[in-house]
Amino acid sequence: MRAAIINKYGKPDVLSIEDIDIPQPLKDQILIKVNVAGLNPLDYKMRDGSLKFMTTKRFPKILGGEVAGEVVDNSQTKGEFAIGDRVFAMLDYKGGAYGEYVAVNENWVAHIPEHIDFVNAAAVPLAGLTAFQALTEKGNIRKGMKILINGASGGVGHYAVQIAKAYECKVTAFCSASNIEMVKNLGADKVIDYNQTAVSDYKEKFHVIFDTVGIIPYRKINKMLETYGCFISTYPSPGLVFRQSLNGFLFKRAWIIMTHPSGSDLEVLGNMMKQNQLIPHIEKVYPLNEIQEAHKHLETHRVKGKLVVLIDD
Repeated sequence: MRAAIINKYGKPDVLSIEDIDIPQPLKDQILIKVNVAGLNPLDYKMRDGSLKFMTTKRFPKILGGEVAGEVVDNSQTKGEFAIGDRVFAMLDYKGGAYGEYVAVNENWVAHIPEHIDFVNAAAVPLAGLTAFQALTEKGNIRKGMKILINGASGGVGHYAVQIAKAYECKVTAFCSASNIEMVKNLGADKVIDYNQTAVSDYKEKFHVIFDTVGIIPYRKINKMLETYGCFISTYPSPGLVFRQSLNGFLFKRAWIIMTHPSGSDLEVLGNMMKQNQLIPHIEKVYPLNEIQEAHKHLETHRVKGKLVVLIDD
């Protein structure tokens, strides 16, 4: 099969398209013929070695954490997914999405709703689950809660806005001036240019503050949390790791979101897509042979919504 692989850590030019063996599904795994793979910041951090502690040291590596495609082998499972089923999935930190086939634990997989195409489905799993699990598992969001989302126009952020609104929360969103209209269209109640007003300078209190960019120190926004409020970040800074360890002793909580694959959570997101409560914003679709350019684009930190790669083009 064709796959975009790396044989060493480095810049985007370490990515190359090669022919490798099709993976064989193990017990409880289905084999998916990948149509489209989603791109996430995690991908380039895996590529450049920033997160080498999370993966094996063996090369070659196939990167990528979210896929949409068709089931082609279910012989190692109980048959919940039939041959030919259209499915999407988040993979674990070993990756594997940038190849024509991937073997995935059946518990990580969900059916794609009928009217959703592969491009839109592939844009959801990792980023969508990060937003969903952060807000529901860590934030315990409920109707009427006040939520602040930093980085509201990015992959995780634009899903977080929509999920919070689907739960009938009041959303204040921070993004750049060029993305304000987009974020308003997602349903945010207030949208603020972070170049004009820093998040930590904003004069309001919130039940949940979700920093999808992972750049805000907890000490700067602690005063903005309600008494039993919580702060959630995508970045495991040493200070936040320590603060998280104190959650059992303090009213205000601080969490680092570590997203986990979940087919059942993906089913919830799929139903939200079906009801037009969750609509992916896809900035660009790349062919597999332009994977280096896709990574360069990803590293600009200026992506509106998501980038995806056509694997079966």
